[in-house]
Amino acid sequence: MGDKLSEIVIGVPTIKDGEVTKYHLLGQDSKVVSAYITQTINKVQDGGKECYSIHTDTEYVEGSVIEETSVVQIEEGPRPVSTYRVVKSKTGIILLDAKQIFRDDALAVPCNPTLPGVDGLSFCLRGCGFELKKKIEITAMCLEGTLLGMHGSVSKDKVTVPAGTFMCYKVELVARLTDTMGFKAPPGMGGLIDHFMPTILHWYTEQEPHYLVKFEGMPLSSSATVRRQSAEGEQAVQELLSIGE
Repeated sequence: MGDKLSEIVIGVPTIKDGEVTKYHLLGQDSKVVSAYITQTINKVQDGGKECYSIHTDTEYVEGSVIEETSVVQIEEGPRPVSTYRVVKSKTGIILLDAKQIFRDDALAVPCNPTLPGVDGLSFCLRGCGFELKKKIEITAMCLEGTLLGMHGSVSKDKVTVPAGTFMCYKVELVARLTDTMGFKAPPGMGGLIDHFMPTILHWYTEQEPHYLVKFEGMPLSSSATVRRQSAEGEQAVQELLSIGE
C-alpha cells in the first residue's frame, strides 16, 4: 500500500490574457503535415462568472477550416460552460454549426473534475500541478455530451518539436470505457475492455505557464484538432510551432 499513488488536484491554470500558440498536425505514421492550428486564449465573462475562452482554428492543407471555441469557468472550476464548432469548406460554405451548453446538473458525475473536450482538457491539465508519483483521475466531456473517465500519471521527458527542444512534464492518460456514463461492461469484461482503450499523451513545458508542446494519441472525442485522424483509426500528433503572434 505504501506505493499507492495519491491523487493530483486539477486546478485552474494561470494564463496571460490573449495567449496565442501555433501548431501543426500530422499523422503519426506518415509524418506529413495535414493541418495548421492556431489557438487563442482570452479571459471572458459568462453568466457573471470569470471564464477562459479557448478558440482553436484548424486549417487543413486540403482547404477546409474548423473553428472551435470552448469556454471554461474559472470560478468554482475548472468546469465546462460551452463548446461551439463551425466547419467550413474551402469556399467558405458552412458544413456544420453546432453548440453544446453544459448544464450544472449534467456534471454531477462520480469522477471529478469534468473537463470539456480535448482542447479544454489540454488547457485544464496546465493547472494540474505536475507532481510526480501522483495519479490523475478525471472525466472529459465531448461535444456530443459523452462523458469519458480517464486515469493517468506524470513523468519528466525532453521533447523536440519545430519550436525547439524543451524539458517537459509528460502526462499520460488512458480512457476508461468502464467509467463512461451510460456504458456497462459485461460481467468480468471491464478490465479487458479498458486494456484496449487508447492512450493520450500531453507534453507541457516544465516552466510556467506550462505551454502545451506536443500532443499524441487517438482520443475518443470529436475535437476539431484530431477528429479526422481518429475517425480513420490513425494517431494524431500535434506539435508546437511558435508562441505569440
